[in-house]
Amino acid sequence: METGKLEFREADEDQFPCFRLGRMAMQEGGAAPILLNAANEVAVDAFLKGSISFSKIPEIIEEVITKTPCESPSTLAIIQDIDIRAKELANQLIYKDC
Repeated sequence: METGKLEFREADEDQFPCFRLGRMAMQEGGAAPILLNAANEVAVDAFLKGSISFSKIPEIIEEVITKTPCESPSTLAIIQDIDIRAKELANQLIYKDC
């Protein structure tokens, strides 16, 4: 069985804004990756339900990350609280006009 040739190129962050957000969360550290994951879960779910367009997903994620303090979580309870707060904010941003 033959496999095709793989080519790796620099990611186009304008075309794939969530890639940029992932890098940003990784570099920022602290709670940023938790915020990114929680906001992404809510935004993708809203997209799949037809509540938002695909292009709104990175907008929601970025707004959640930038509006939420990114302190370093030191306990599981803090991580769970950050996750809950991020999901609540994402839902507020998505359904604010309802």
